[in-house]
Amino acid sequence: MSDRYTSSNQSCRSLMLNYSIKIIGSLLVPLILAIFTVVITFEQRNETSIQRREDRYRANLQREHDLNISAEQRELDKWIAQEQRKNDKLLADEKRMADDINADRQRNMSRDQHLHDLDIEQQRYEQEREKYLDALLLSYYNEIGILLEKSNGSLTMKPTIAAVARARSLNVIRQVGPRRSLQLLKFLYDAEQLTVGNNPLDLSTAYLNEIDFTRTSMNKVSLHGVDIVNGTFANRHLDSWDLTESNLTGAIFSGCSLNNMYFYKTTLIKANFSHTKLVSTTFNQSDLTDTTFVGVSGSEIMFNYVKLVRADFSNARIDEVGYTTSNLVNANFCQAKLVPSSFTMCNMTRTNLYGADLRYSKLVGTVLEYANLVRADLTNIDFGWVDLSYANLTDAKGLNEHSFDQVLSIHHAVLSNGTLGPKKPLLPLKNGEAQCNVSLHDNWIIEKGEIVVQPSSDSNESLNCIFTPNLSSSLPALMSQRFLIPSKYEVLLYGERAIAVIRAEMGMKTRCILGQYDENGYKLDAYEIFTDDDGETTNTVQKLHSDVYELEVTVEFEKNEEKSEVDSNMQQRWCDNIQINIQVHLGVPS
Repeated sequence: MSDRYTSSNQSCRSLMLNYSIKIIGSLLVPLILAIFTVVITFEQRNETSIQRREDRYRANLQREHDLNISAEQRELDKWIAQEQRKNDKLLADEKRMADDINADRQRNMSRDQHLHDLDIEQQRYEQEREKYLDALLLSYYNEIGILLEKSNGSLTMKPTIAAVARARSLNVIRQVGPRRSLQLLKFLYDAEQLTVGNNPLDLSTAYLNEIDFTRTSMNKVSLHGVDIVNGTFANRHLDSWDLTESNLTGAIFSGCSLNNMYFYKTTLIKANFSHTKLVSTTFNQSDLTDTTFVGVSGSEIMFNYVKLVRADFSNARIDEVGYTTSNLVNANFCQAKLVPSSFTMCNMTRTNLYGADLRYSKLVGTVLEYANLVRADLTNIDFGWVDLSYANLTDAKGLNEHSFDQVLSIHHAVLSNGTLGPKKPLLPLKNGEAQCNVSLHDNWIIEKGEIVVQPSSDSNESLNCIFTPNLSSSLPALMSQRFLIPSKYEVLLYGERAIAVIRAEMGMKTRCILGQYDENGYKLDAYEIFTDDDGETTNTVQKLHSDVYELEVTVEFEKNEEKSEVDSNMQQRWCDNIQINIQVHLGVPS
């Protein structure tokens, strides 16, 4: 029984187990399906989220890509637009340039055509003018020929004919120019109307500038008062021309042979006479400033009252040349041969005579201050009354101990032996410089009052003395001294070429007077020396009379009104350092 029960229990449990399994199975399948469904749903949602993120990422990438492409496209479009603008501008510039070139070509063609037309017109005008001038000159020839026939071959025989001929000649010369003017002159010359000494036709004021005489041959020509500025006479032989008062500034005479030429009051500034031969030629009262005479040769040449400032005579070979009362300041005679020549009363300050040959020449009354005479040959030269102050005579030849006997001054000149010349010689005024140890009465005549010599109150030097009235006296005082003029100055005096140069120091109430007396004691002249406010004087110049024999220095001290002031006498009534020397009065042109 128990076995059946056991078996029955087992069967029941087995049935219960199967039934439970079936129930569990029937319940588990939907659960599993539900779980699966949930899982699948979550997976699908995850995948969807991932897909969305991927889509979003791809969309962002696509958008960035699109943006980049858009930016690149914009940059490309911009660059293309810029290039297009550049290209358009370049094309526009090229077109404008081409238009400008075409316009320039058109203008040039128009201008060339205009110039061509002008040239043709100018040529036509020149041809017409040439014909007119030729006709004018021919008409002039005919008119002058008729006048010559009426006046028996002389245009100056009758004043009316001379006036007509002069007026007509000047009018034609003014119009026809240099070339035809030369033909006109040649016509008058051939008709013997310009011949020197034959009552020539007056052509003064004629305008003959830049005329060229190099291809014509004319002699004894008279051209008074004409203008021949920059005229050319080069390499011609000119004989007996008269160019009085003419203007030949810049004229060229280089290589010429000039004989008996007459340049009187002629302007020859910057003219050129280089390598010209001059014989018996006169330049009196002419202006030859900056004129060139380099390498000139010849003889018997006269320069009287001539302005030769900075004229160049270097390497000249001329003799018997006379320079009288002429201005030769800064002239150049370097290596010139001037044997013999004469320089009388000339101003040759700073003239260059380096290596010049001046043997047997005369330099009378000439100023050679600061002149260069280095290596000059001065053998047997006459230095009468010459001022050689500060001149340089280093290595000069031909000098001896008597060469400077008649010289006015060699003050600070460098002599041939290298020494310096002494101070300028003073006239024999004695005790002109107050000296305390020298008696005043030995040299001066006290004509009024009481005058003493005593140390100056304004000087730190105990030996510096002055002439002054006695301090105890306020009355006027006067002293004088008369002395003979040395005989060495007689030539200058006779020629009225002497001047006295006076210097003195004095107070405001003091007068110094230089008087001139002849041999009979007659007073010829008197001149007061004036001072500045400080009691100093510049050099005071007084021309000396030709018959002066003695000079007298008078010092006058005025009355002192200020008696109470002791120092007033010393400050205003005093005199010292009276010096006098004689120099040459040149009177050369400035």
